[in-house]
Amino acid sequence: MRSTGALGGALQALPGLLSIGPRGRWIAFDTSVLEENVQFLRLDEEGRVEDEPTWLTRGTRSVVWSEPTPGGEQVVWVEQHRSVEDLWVGPPDGSEPPRRLTNDPYRDRMPKWLDDHRIIFYSNRGGRWDLWLIHADGGDPMQVDPEGDTSTFDISPDGTLLASSLRSKAEVALLTLDEDGHERTRKRALFDRPPNIKPRPSSWSPDGTRLLLEGASTVGAGRWVGAWTPHTGEVEEGDPSLSMLRWVTDEAVLGWQTTRVLRFDWPGGDPEVVHELPEGTSLGWLGLSRDRRFLTVHAARDTTGIWRWELAER
Repeated sequence: MRSTGALGGALQALPGLLSIGPRGRWIAFDTSVLEENVQFLRLDEEGRVEDEPTWLTRGTRSVVWSEPTPGGEQVVWVEQHRSVEDLWVGPPDGSEPPRRLTNDPYRDRMPKWLDDHRIIFYSNRGGRWDLWLIHADGGDPMQVDPEGDTSTFDISPDGTLLASSLRSKAEVALLTLDEDGHERTRKRALFDRPPNIKPRPSSWSPDGTRLLLEGASTVGAGRWVGAWTPHTGEVEEGDPSLSMLRWVTDEAVLGWQTTRVLRFDWPGGDPEVVHELPEGTSLGWLGLSRDRRFLTVHAARDTTGIWRWELAER
């Protein structure tokens, strides 16, 4: 069987609707694939975009998480292919080819830099969802938390505290990390929140005193966002229409709404647009470096193609 023509680019997805020619000599079918590529942006000290974005990835890719290092020299990201999710690392300017850190059947998710050389992510490689650490120059991943049951997380600016949502409970765990990046102590985070809301850590403030939390209702529609101060237990609620919240200063936050990245003073300042996504795309993820000077923006596009394959004669 050979392909005689196509609309929509290289074939990267499973066929959809199928049609066979009247004499059985050719087959036509459509495909649909979600492309998600990454833009790299520099921010000023106030969290506004300094110059034009550059593309870190292009083409028929599906990049689902990313984060730049402090200093912006490297970016770690996850590429997804069907049920497999692997880690990649590369410079944002393309001066070196990217390196694949994991290449196995597991799902490796939400990588974050512990420092300039080490990355923490969560994965099902241990038979359950828990936290792992890997060096940016490669090697075998090492398990971080012995109890597991973790997913969405964020690391404090000094790299000593990690907040993680629990998969089986509507709670947050606070993990104190030792100098090797492994869990030293763990405790439940206690704070007031609306009932039936499962909170997920989103971003530590630059001074490390407050943690942005985002939650969706476990019994229906509805979102909730808040800034929690672990030392006092205080929670200050914000605008739930904004998501993927990221602290850029101790007072200002970036957030996503439709196809725009907005900046506003927490909790209810007037939002200003700091970045517009390319036409025909929607936002998939915001990755902010821990020094708050570099941002990755995922632009997602649903593409379709029509293919015609002619059957070879025997």
